Amino acid sequence: MCSEGGNRKPVTPTGKRRRLWEIDSRLHCSIVGTCLSLGDLRRLERQLEIEPLQGASDFHIHGNFVVWAGEDGLVARRMHRLLDRRYAKTIRRFAAATAEDLEVLWATSLREGDIPGPYWSVLTHPTAAETLTMRAFGEVHMLSHLVGAANRTDIRRLMILEGERDGLAELLAATKRRLVDQDRDDRRLLGQQAAEVRGLRQPFVGQGAARTTAAAGARPGAGLRSRRRLCPDARRAGRGAGGA
Repeated sequence: MCSEGGNRKPVTPTGKRRRLWEIDSRLHCSIVGTCLSLGDLRRLERQLEIEPLQGASDFHIHGNFVVWAGEDGLVARRMHRLLDRRYAKTIRRFAAATAEDLEVLWATSLREGDIPGPYWSVLTHPTAAETLTMRAFGEVHMLSHLVGAANRTDIRRLMILEGERDGLAELLAATKRRLVDQDRDDRRLLGQQAAEVRGLRQPFVGQGAARTTAAAGARPGAGLRSRRRLCPDARRAGRGAGGA
């Protein structure tokens, strides 16, 4: 789909913006892949009720839209309208550019990483020469390879990070289990120690109560009260003896 083959159309200045199906067919794959998302294609599929694409893979959906982009029909016109609407601001910025201006605008956009809108604007611009459009195509094509390589690196890094995450998650779960077990053991040990302390204190509590009772019986006030109770009887006995 992205090869040099296909029905090649000469890309020469025409005085008006090129329409999608008028662009060199070799560029359609990069336009569809760079300027439209797979979500855009699937929405067009639903809106246009394109039955052959129902349940098709992403690759086949992309391939079919690349083919339809080169045909002056309903699908290509809807794609062109969507692209013009999405990148209207960039199209207006590029509109008055000369061929030399386009070179500068494209180089600046490429350097800044702003690709889809400027790419569509260059390929449809009336003054864009074939040398610029093909160079832009080559740069976008190679950029896609760089992005793919970066994505593969990111995927590998992601897989490593996911493995580390899973390991850390397992370590965290094991640590939580160990803490729960340790807390349960600590509580059981504290309960045993509390029971032992209560057992050790019990004899001392009994002895203390006995000593308290004995001390209460030996208080001086208790003997005095006993003697006072005996005094009236003693006095009466004394008076009786004196009278005799």
